[in-house]
Amino acid sequence: MKKILLLNLFLFLNLVAISQEFNGIVQDSETKESIPGVYVAVLGLEKGIMTDNRGRFQLTNLVQKRIVLEFSYIGYETMVQTVILSKQNKPLVINLKATIIESHEVLVLRGAFTTQHQNAIKIEQISQKELDRNNGSLINALAEIAGADMMDAGGGAVMPVIRGLSMTNVLFVDNGVKLENFQFSDHHPFLANQYGVAGVELVKGPASLLFGSDAVGGVIHLIREKQAREIGFSGDWSNKYSSNAQGLESNLGLKLTGKNAWLIVRTGIKNNKDYIDGSGVWVPNTRSYEKNAKINVGFKQDFGNFNLYYDYARLRLGKSLPASIPLVSSNERVPELWYQNLHNHVLNSRNVLFFGKIRLNSDINYQWNNRRFFQEADLAIPEPTNMQLNTLSASVVANIPFSLKSELVAGTQGGGSTNRNEDVPRKVIPDAKTNEFAFFWYYQHRIKETLNLQVGLRYDYRSLFIPLQSRNGALMASTPESDILHERSMDFQNVSFSAGITYEINNYLLFRTNFASAYRAPNLAELTQKGYHVNRYELGNDKLQIQKNYELDASFHIHQKAFLFDFAVFHNDIVDYIFLSPTSEYNSEGEFIYKYLQTNAVIYGGELTLSCSPIRNMYIDGNYSYLITKQADGSSLPFIPQNKLNVEFEWSRKKCSIFDELFINTHLHYAFEHNRPSQFETKTDDYFLLDLSVGLNFKRKKRYINVYIQLDNVLNTVFFDHLSLLKKMGYYNHGRSLDVGIKVGF
Repeated sequence: MKKILLLNLFLFLNLVAISQEFNGIVQDSETKESIPGVYVAVLGLEKGIMTDNRGRFQLTNLVQKRIVLEFSYIGYETMVQTVILSKQNKPLVINLKATIIESHEVLVLRGAFTTQHQNAIKIEQISQKELDRNNGSLINALAEIAGADMMDAGGGAVMPVIRGLSMTNVLFVDNGVKLENFQFSDHHPFLANQYGVAGVELVKGPASLLFGSDAVGGVIHLIREKQAREIGFSGDWSNKYSSNAQGLESNLGLKLTGKNAWLIVRTGIKNNKDYIDGSGVWVPNTRSYEKNAKINVGFKQDFGNFNLYYDYARLRLGKSLPASIPLVSSNERVPELWYQNLHNHVLNSRNVLFFGKIRLNSDINYQWNNRRFFQEADLAIPEPTNMQLNTLSASVVANIPFSLKSELVAGTQGGGSTNRNEDVPRKVIPDAKTNEFAFFWYYQHRIKETLNLQVGLRYDYRSLFIPLQSRNGALMASTPESDILHERSMDFQNVSFSAGITYEINNYLLFRTNFASAYRAPNLAELTQKGYHVNRYELGNDKLQIQKNYELDASFHIHQKAFLFDFAVFHNDIVDYIFLSPTSEYNSEGEFIYKYLQTNAVIYGGELTLSCSPIRNMYIDGNYSYLITKQADGSSLPFIPQNKLNVEFEWSRKKCSIFDELFINTHLHYAFEHNRPSQFETKTDDYFLLDLSVGLNFKRKKRYINVYIQLDNVLNTVFFDHLSLLKKMGYYNHGRSLDVGIKVGF
């Protein structure tokens, strides 16, 4: 860890280079006419420029010997071009292909920039525009993607599910930071939102190669917004209202951009009452109240760019449980009893330095997360839980190109975290310290114009230390032996790998396949828990071994001007799958004991995605997800989503009357019957949902107004989703809701 910190300090002090210039022209691939207004970005350098009226551009003060350029313009496919700079560089000619179907080409993972056609694993993307038009949460937007879903406990208590895996099996990476907020429970949401996010990348399947432990089901990667393209002051203000839970949401973002420095400040608030289910029943204590803020200070020089981020989130989240429901007599905005009070602070330094052809990404971040649980004020123990998790981590990643056809990404990561319980009578998980270290390399090579190879290897080491302590309160001479947790140390290590290819069969058809391994070490709760958590008596298992995953993916991708089709299949073998299961044992109060166990399991399935524009201004998008799971004894895994079909019809027109854009959208959702529940689940019937929305966009120079109205669950369908955590208490999912949103840019 010290070596990584010293290396980060060394990188800040290096700056010697010779600047160069580079120019080119952007034109239509068919007509060869120049295209003005194309944005040309130097990826990783916070630098960009628009093409002039003749489609020409010129970049100056370039100290790198190798740059990656991104060319983007509405109505054309985004293009990425790698350039080796020299004094003999000729003007670059870029031919953009016209398209009707939008595609997100550039991928940003661990500082490596690739395109979808180069990547052996299909990575789904959500743009900022799509996030703005989704009236739900960030997780709601993710759940619209084939292969993704969410567990829902009402209000703000939602957790992502990727190909049947969730909680500690899924990594949530926000602006390069692996979020650590006690995600071992289905009632512990990630403290992240869509504001200040330029886009989202969703990796489906094992991704331990780049991210380490826990990335066995997949990774959700939030990409932070950039400074404004033009020098000066700008901002945006968003407001939303949702009728079902009388939800109110407001967010303000301000940007001050100079020639080489910038400041971005963003703050917001979100508040919901208890929601109403499809049968008209009020679901008590599903209310939530959230505050958040984000600050980014950055500057750039010819030799690199430097960013410092601070994120703050506070969430007061009601818990709808059998014990709390009888105590809630009115539908208020702020939880007053049986609620979690969550605080999260993240300080993050992200820096990029250029040394000739080599690009170095150097990150250091610190997280402080506090989780408190309140019951009733008149109880002898009103606050039974108060945990504080402090995490310091750092990484250095080098992108080393050998030629225009090959590149090596190599890096090291390290960190440590400390969990501490404050002076409270119950420890959901004990005081403990965790340290991690890893190094990895990832190589990609274009064998020929139509064939790309990607291979990689990673080593991870994790140590866990648990000091002598009482499971309940302070350790005293009178503490019974059954409540004493004795000192222990545990070590876990693993080697992960990945290998895959992409093959462009022709200009429109792409085949990709990948075989990868991943792992996750058992978390603190799974190893040590002994007592009540949420509604169960849970017992940890200190004999648990590392869980390993081996997944084979294959997909075909067709992309033409007005048609996109993607078909993917996968097979995920899980060795020593960790899960919570009811046993035949009882505790002293006569209740079932749930214990963490291990078994081998398999998850396999497929996904279909279709986008097309059959006639002008009409767009059709659809996807289908199919999933099967089996444990060694033939039973199903828990928390597996229903197979689902989503179809979306949209009429959209630019320059419509006084509007810059007008769209009308119809969204159909169908969830198939879930007839293979796990041991402690029940079957779930199929259901159909209909959503309608309309949106208007105005734009005058630098100012814009976006307005949308959305009616969710138009038919007020009464339904259970299989991943609803309130299903066992008889509460249905959300009923009809009218949502209104407005975003003003200035």
